Amino acid sequence: MGQIRHNCCMAIKLILMDIDNTLLEFDAFVRQFLDETFSRFEGFEKKGDLYEIFHANNQKLWQKLEQGEITMEQLQAVRWGMILEKLGIDFDGMEMERMFKAAMHESTIITPGAMEMLHALSEDYVLATASNGPYEQQVYRINKAGMGQYFRYHFISQDIGYSKPDPRFFEKARSLMKETYENDEILIVGDSASSDMQGGINAGIHTCYFDRENRGNTGGYDLCVNDLRQIAEKLEELKHAGNQTEQA
Repeated sequence: MGQIRHNCCMAIKLILMDIDNTLLEFDAFVRQFLDETFSRFEGFEKKGDLYEIFHANNQKLWQKLEQGEITMEQLQAVRWGMILEKLGIDFDGMEMERMFKAAMHESTIITPGAMEMLHALSEDYVLATASNGPYEQQVYRINKAGMGQYFRYHFISQDIGYSKPDPRFFEKARSLMKETYENDEILIVGDSASSDMQGGINAGIHTCYFDRENRGNTGGYDLCVNDLRQIAEKLEELKHAGNQTEQA
């Protein structure tokens, strides 16, 4: 069930949407890539849980990216070398990265409920993507998935120059918009506590945590949902609560 922080009164106008594992399925793509790749090449034996090994090492690198310790280019330069070494596989890490990026570029596995959510929210709110990743790839995937029509802006770390949760990511995004929004008018939606939610907190804007594993971790965020289709309904509840407060 979606949850609301009851002392939160919002007048949202702009919604920032994370892409990977929010609008589009990253984990499902990784599992698909691993299965297809490791069944196609001779000598690529399945050693242990491929996904868990990828996830653990990729997560470490993304945490360094979020903390500003490495760049996206540095992450991509070392990622698959680390993973293949862990697997004990003698293969060019940069070539595997090239294959991974090429497959990722075309990946548009839509998160259940994402299209319905965008259709509902686009009627009342300005929507923008807010993603850590390569600009061309992320925008291409959104357009290929049929979601491009819903977004007025795309804020992607490679283009912005900073990564979430750095508050400068959000400051730069504000500077690129034609409109001006107050903090109370902005909501960020995403699945990552360390990137999306902490980024929203750092920027002083409202937060909506997509608890895709349904772990019940609200984290003190303004809004928490386990189904993207709940967001429009929950924002309506907040709007109604705000109106009642004004009338009281």
